[in-house]
Amino acid sequence: MEHVGTVKMDALDAKSVSSVPPAPEDALLTALRQLARSAPGDEAPAIRSVLRHDTAIGQLVRHFPGPVWFDRRQPHQRLPRGRHVSAFASALIEAGERAAPHLSGLLVHTNADIRFYAALTVQNAPHDDHVRPLARLVLDRDRGVRRAALQALAAHARLPSYERVLGQLRSTAVEVETPQSWRVRAMEALATLGDVRALDELIECLGDRDRAIGRAAHAALRELTRHDLGTMRRTWRRWAKAHGRRPRVSWLIDALADRRDDLRAAAFRELAELSGETFGCTPDADRKAHAEAQDAFARWWQTRGAR
Repeated sequence: MEHVGTVKMDALDAKSVSSVPPAPEDALLTALRQLARSAPGDEAPAIRSVLRHDTAIGQLVRHFPGPVWFDRRQPHQRLPRGRHVSAFASALIEAGERAAPHLSGLLVHTNADIRFYAALTVQNAPHDDHVRPLARLVLDRDRGVRRAALQALAAHARLPSYERVLGQLRSTAVEVETPQSWRVRAMEALATLGDVRALDELIECLGDRDRAIGRAAHAALRELTRHDLGTMRRTWRRWAKAHGRRPRVSWLIDALADRRDDLRAAAFRELAELSGETFGCTPDADRKAHAEAQDAFARWWQTRGAR
């Protein structure tokens, strides 16, 4: 297990030389040491011991994330959720409402590693207080932090402030006075989050005088729609007029007939995750197999829509 950034646990390893019964503070340190040594899946007893103490949350935050269970600098197809980050992250999740304001503070920490692990943690602890800090993190300069924040923000999609922060991201994407890097990151975020309301804004950004913005808008449109109509606004406007009011799932199903392998594969992965079905197909299948899967997904969507 590793320690991240400036996080230090030395104080938790100090040996007691006292023969008298431990003070509450000493008992908490003992429980924290136990927690720090916990393996994935075995942390529950140590968490219960820690959370008995009134000052436990402050200590968990002070030493967050503690020894972590994976290396953020190694490639991951999908990042782990909070309960798989560390025993300290699991303890904060278990603390529930008491920990919410503290987790919000960790999301704006000056240390990128702390922000990263905090974003992963709040996936398992959705709270309206976290939505705005996560929206800021999707614009973070650290790519890993942005990725973790996007995954976490998606887990907050049902909370009241979620739609409001999406609107703020749309404004960031189109505002010409906004720094280029923020505009690009906002477009990437909107596409990753599947924000269909961003369709018109992204189309208009194709014609931006800043060519980097135009390229970012095109990439975002490909990800959002899983179609590629080039870089002409007029073509995309026609498509939006014909298809823009349909559910995004229908865009994905249509994309299974695309001649481009990468778009078909990406659409298939999303549909498989949404439905929990593959219908005997794979992302790298040929066009014929994807066409057969398209019919199956269309039937699935009709059945789901009828409920």
